[in-house]
Amino acid sequence: MTELRRRSNEMIYFRVPQLTRDSVPVESRPYLVSIALAAIAQVIDMDDASLKHAREPLFSAPSMQTAGNCDFTTLNHKRIFPSAQATLFTLLISASQVMSTTLQGLNVTPGSPSSISSNSTHSTITVQALPGTDLWRKPPSTVSTNAPAYVVYRPLRTFKRARVTVGADWTRLYDQGGLVFYINSLGLEGEKYESWVKTGIEQFDGKPNVGTVATPGEGYSDWSLVATGGRNATIEVEPEQGGPSLYVYLVEGEKRTLIREVTWVFQEKHDQLLGVGVYAARPTKVQGEEAGKGDALSVNFEGLEIEWTE
Repeated sequence: MTELRRRSNEMIYFRVPQLTRDSVPVESRPYLVSIALAAIAQVIDMDDASLKHAREPLFSAPSMQTAGNCDFTTLNHKRIFPSAQATLFTLLISASQVMSTTLQGLNVTPGSPSSISSNSTHSTITVQALPGTDLWRKPPSTVSTNAPAYVVYRPLRTFKRARVTVGADWTRLYDQGGLVFYINSLGLEGEKYESWVKTGIEQFDGKPNVGTVATPGEGYSDWSLVATGGRNATIEVEPEQGGPSLYVYLVEGEKRTLIREVTWVFQEKHDQLLGVGVYAARPTKVQGEEAGKGDALSVNFEGLEIEWTE
């Protein structure tokens, strides 16, 4: 147990979840501490100055290296409001996920793996999407975030590059699949993400196109299309050096063409999390078909590369 006294002299108690050495790489432990500190600061309503001058250490070095299972159900509290407890609990979960090199499954189709080993990225990855799945926000009230995806989490500021070749038998209107970027994502199933970017192939007007959708926090999705020559395409995404933008490129052999700039991704958001990976969606349902049932779209991904600066 660790305790920290609020300015009001009210005691706050919590337990740091135990983590295995394998589950938290040495180089990632400082970031886990930073997320946990941010969570605690929010829970106990302390400003940065007060947090820095707290008399008792919030974590000890051994707590980051303790053997045992990573079990977040051991979180205990005393005199913490439920909403504050949930905040700490959720942020600690996100800290665990950001340590992993495994691609975590989100909204996966029944029968699909819940996660994919990072070693699998050198082979073909297949993502199944049932009818009625999408990643789209449109006024006045459309919010759909149930697209199946596999992503890995890191601090937003550390993103360097992502690339993949995507292909499928695109048949229905809006059939789609490609790279996905969840910004400020906690990676919890059913989470309505604050903002996201997706880019890949999308079926429209009877043919596959390279489609990109950017959805800012508290805003709505936009949509752009670029004609492509076939059912497969290679997409590469990089941040603007020293700027706030995310650049999307279509790669054709040795030629790399800039097809989209999303201008707001890195603007004053360096403390947020970024989930990067692959996704698929099949928004269109045929007559008499129920959402989540019917023929699934199978999207294949080859040569997935995700790079970080640290």
